[in-house]
Amino acid sequence: MRFKKVLTWTLSVCVLMGLAYLLGYSKLLVVKAINIQGLSQTSEISSVLSKGELHLKVGGQLARVDVKGSERELKNLNWIKSAKVGRNWINGEVLISLTPRTPIAQLIGPDFSTNSYIDKSGKIFNPPINPGQLPGISLADKSQAENAALFVSQFPAELLAKMKNLEINSKGGANMETSDGNGSLQIIWGESKEIALKVAIYNRLLALPENSKISGMDLENPANPVVTK
Repeated sequence: MRFKKVLTWTLSVCVLMGLAYLLGYSKLLVVKAINIQGLSQTSEISSVLSKGELHLKVGGQLARVDVKGSERELKNLNWIKSAKVGRNWINGEVLISLTPRTPIAQLIGPDFSTNSYIDKSGKIFNPPINPGQLPGISLADKSQAENAALFVSQFPAELLAKMKNLEINSKGGANMETSDGNGSLQIIWGESKEIALKVAIYNRLLALPENSKISGMDLENPANPVVTK
């Protein structure tokens, strides 16, 4: 009986040692491919993944890949919204699924670099490539980024197309300058509440013949809008 117990224990240890070798050292379970999905620019991603402590490289041991650590490092890139890393034990592929942030406006001013943008949640980030022409926003301070995103997300596309600049003051109020080829227009929007109503009033006022050459519009109080000739 004792011999059987010793034999069973020995076999168990051998199996565990064999599995440990297979997972950690054997050439059978290695990373054969790294597949990055979700974006075309992968140079910065590859730089992050090349960190030795992550053990994520073609030819490396599949069992040693730090999945959670890789996800954490990728999410540290401020332009990455979400990251998921998985490994396929059958074909040896490591699949990396990324969701980059989508910019809705560019931040301008001395507090921001030339490639600072915000997404619809108000997150400030620096994408690896220029996203193209977007509305510019000036902030009284970085704490107003979320409020700025709230404004931009509620403005219709035709208004954003005419927007030259949007300033968010320290109280969260917005002042906009637009231009459509017929001159510029200064618009005081006030706070971000009732933006849909304010936009509707803006359109109605702008459609009036007598307002064809106005220079300003104050919509802070939508019940009492004011135009400036």
